[in-house]
Amino acid sequence: YIYGPRMLLAARKAGVVSESRATKVDETIRWFINALDTIEIPRIGGWNYARQGEADQSSPTSPFMTAPALIALFDARAQGFDVDPEMVDRALDGLKRCVAPDGYVAYSAGRQTADNPGQIPGAIGRMVSAESALFLAGRSDQTRLSGAVEDFFEHWRDS
Repeated sequence: YIYGPRMLLAARKAGVVSESRATKVDETIRWFINALDTIEIPRIGGWNYARQGEADQSSPTSPFMTAPALIALFDARAQGFDVDPEMVDRALDGLKRCVAPDGYVAYSAGRQTADNPGQIPGAIGRMVSAESALFLAGRSDQTRLSGAVEDFFEHWRDS
């Protein structure tokens, strides 16, 4: 539900979709957007690849899935596709709950996000992804995004 639309949106943006496939590509992108809407975590927002309980029950937000899904939805919206702004807002709220003040991004919103520099090496991928999505939505800033990138390069061999 994430990599499919990201690939199709990138192909569309690059102008490499043939005229004969354009309608099918657009229909498929819409299908992916609808699928994300369908599997959104109720009330909490965002997505989790390892949902707990039934589909209609709340579950912790996963930054692994939520951040790249948001980035795909931002690209879809920029290319003229309808994306539910309330779904995006809920997902951003869910993602924000995963982020600690020091930039650490929890494995899921159900886990502790306390200031603990010892946790950062294992979170660097989540940190860059989450801060990128939040930045694109105007919910982060250059300092936090740069900090996540710096932490990535500082700790990538340790993770």
